[in-house]
Amino acid sequence: MKARLAFVGFLVLAAARGAQEQQPPNGMIYGIAIGQDAQPAKGIRLTAIPLGVSIGAMLPHTRTDDKGKYRFENIPWWGRYSVYADDEEAGYSSFSTGSAGHTDPPEVEIAPEHPKAELTVYLPPRAGFIQIHLTNRGTGAGIPYMRVAVMLTENPDEPMLEGSSESTEVVLVPPDKDILLHVTSGGFREWQESVGRGKPIRLASGARLTLDVPLDPLPRVVPLKTTTTFSARSPRKHWSVAVKSTAGPAAYILSLEPDFDVGHHVLTLELALRRPGDKVDALNLLASIRNWHGLQPFDFNAMDLAEGPDKSASGKGRTIVVKNLGLVAHVAILKAAISPIAGGGYQLDAIGLKIEVDNLY
Repeated sequence: MKARLAFVGFLVLAAARGAQEQQPPNGMIYGIAIGQDAQPAKGIRLTAIPLGVSIGAMLPHTRTDDKGKYRFENIPWWGRYSVYADDEEAGYSSFSTGSAGHTDPPEVEIAPEHPKAELTVYLPPRAGFIQIHLTNRGTGAGIPYMRVAVMLTENPDEPMLEGSSESTEVVLVPPDKDILLHVTSGGFREWQESVGRGKPIRLASGARLTLDVPLDPLPRVVPLKTTTTFSARSPRKHWSVAVKSTAGPAAYILSLEPDFDVGHHVLTLELALRRPGDKVDALNLLASIRNWHGLQPFDFNAMDLAEGPDKSASGKGRTIVVKNLGLVAHVAILKAAISPIAGGGYQLDAIGLKIEVDNLY
């Protein structure tokens, strides 16, 4: 009987231990936030950021109390964390003063063996505030939405902050740093003062700057729908058509520049957009949107097209959105002439294309 009771007791303990091991994480990070004045920071919103992992969920957040104390409870993931001020009204954000502004932030770790950790958060200097008054230069009317990019002067090719928002929102920028600001909006050209390298700005911590930013509307075009055919036996060097503006004259010249690789039975097309009067080798206005998706240039393979354009991802066509010009261009296959070759496979003899250009906005 004693052996049986002992065995039952062992089962109960084992079940309890298993239940504990299966319980979801329930961590806690707590401490105090200290401001630049060395005093407790009251009522500041804080965010706990997991380190070394990607989390597809809302990050834990809380606010400090009247004594500057904070507590993150029921944290659902074990691991290493840093805590940042994330309170834009107070002048803190993850981009301007948070993870982007720290090179070696303090961190703590929570785990099943030690689910609670204490961390003192020392707030960085507050950001600089930029208020943008965005208007249509032609009408003077306000523009409700804007797109902003902020780069550090020493690294102008990599935005540290880039996104769209309502134009009434204040932009927070790193304090006491030389930055470059770009401002635009859908259907408008970029702000004249930020075209190219960007508008140079430097703001002290907590300083406020108001910018009047008039934007010029992008020219609207008459929607274009046309067709063309390319033959592998007599390929043209390029095909072009004028894209007219609604005001009458041509706004752009759209061209398709083919290159038949007969040996591999592939037609490669370069879609180009240039200003009227530009030479064929002039800057392609679409060059800036090339990316790893392979949209520009693109190709059509005879092997893929043998089953019909609709059966092939590469054969259906390509759509290219040109936000900075307010245009969208689409090239699709209407028909393809395919013939078998010795030894198996197919060759591309000719291809018919439909080309469309329309206003994006």
